[in-house]
Amino acid sequence: MKQLTFLLIIISVTILWAQEKKQQDFATIPSRYGYEINRYPIVVFNSFIDREGKDWAPFMYVAVQIQNDYLQFKLDENIFYSEYQVTITVRDDKQTFLSKTWPCRAELTDFDLTNSQRHFQYHSFVLDVKNEAVAELKPGKYEILILVHDMLSNRDYKNHRELVINENAFIDKKKYPHTDIAFFKGQQLNHEKPDSLSATQDMLEFNTPYMAFTRFYVTGIDSLSGNVRLYKNQEGQKSLIVQDFVECKKNENGSIMLKYSLPFEKMDEGDYSLRFSLEADSLVTEIERDFSILWFTKPLYLYKVDLAVRPLKYLMPPKEIEKIKELDLDELRKWFDDYWKKMDPTPETVYNELQDEYYNRVTEAVRRYSTRFKEGWETDRGMVFLLYGEPNEIENRKYAANSIPHIIWKYKKDENEQIFTFIDKNKTGEFTLLSQDPEKEK
Repeated sequence: MKQLTFLLIIISVTILWAQEKKQQDFATIPSRYGYEINRYPIVVFNSFIDREGKDWAPFMYVAVQIQNDYLQFKLDENIFYSEYQVTITVRDDKQTFLSKTWPCRAELTDFDLTNSQRHFQYHSFVLDVKNEAVAELKPGKYEILILVHDMLSNRDYKNHRELVINENAFIDKKKYPHTDIAFFKGQQLNHEKPDSLSATQDMLEFNTPYMAFTRFYVTGIDSLSGNVRLYKNQEGQKSLIVQDFVECKKNENGSIMLKYSLPFEKMDEGDYSLRFSLEADSLVTEIERDFSILWFTKPLYLYKVDLAVRPLKYLMPPKEIEKIKELDLDELRKWFDDYWKKMDPTPETVYNELQDEYYNRVTEAVRRYSTRFKEGWETDRGMVFLLYGEPNEIENRKYAANSIPHIIWKYKKDENEQIFTFIDKNKTGEFTLLSQDPEKEK
């Protein structure tokens, strides 16, 4: 009877995993304007099997990224902490090859960060699998499962990815065996086991440095040479962006590592292919990896150009605004791109810091100051916030008993101070900009 009960539990768990959607690199969520925007999932994970030494023994990297808002935090002596476990399991439809659990703890000093959907806890684990059954995995498709168990809320997150073991990783005298190409965050991988594997598998973050990495097993030679090509894929066509020549030398462990810094300053959102072509002793090895660049934190208004041009009224004369209204959508998109290129403080890169800052302020103004009849950026406080940013000091007199409800914003730079006063003359909750002392408006 116990064996039957155990068998039913195993079947139930297998069905549960089978019903789960596969782990995605990004999540689409609805915006207040009816279109979807891209963001990181609440949990995302990735794995990479590397190999080393003369026996070409495998070990596995696992990277996990967990949204702060998903975790339960408690306060303990001015520290907000969360405790949770991460379990990784490798299996196929017949057996489990590996299961490992790590206890984790997060500590924060800012309460707002505990509820943030844009801040994450990142963990990188390295599994030495020489003595595990996973070391015996043959070429084929497997499944890697993740379970994040929040100890404080007793809540579980479960998901899975496909794990493919390629024949290229196994020693063959007719070619140089190699690992797949993996992406690590940052541009410095100076040690044998880096700890920054990307938690996303095929979707990399816009304007973020990454290192592409692969390893070769070689005998009888001390180096490999060749080239690296990066292509942009668009409408079925590949256009070459960058070509670099590389030479890789054997390390003390007997393998050759190829590390290549992606030129992220030149890489806009879109689809790409990275190709390594290396040769030695007339033997040529080619590895190619497709991936995409996505702006996970793109400001809300930048998804739609007809929406994005509206807050520009504070930066442009009225006559220019009227001309824009006559453009069709394609013309408007070209005009908008050209306008911000002229304003770009770093035109040699695809990332425009000024545009990002301005539209992040638009998003924040909408969140803070929107009323029944106006978007937040259309209000007087929204206008000042877009142009000047966060005040250095705020005097909140919304509930003043002897004067009109008002709020004072102060901006200080060096010895200069600029003051904006907003009054709620009709006591409706909408504050309008005042150029004189509110005490005189009683």
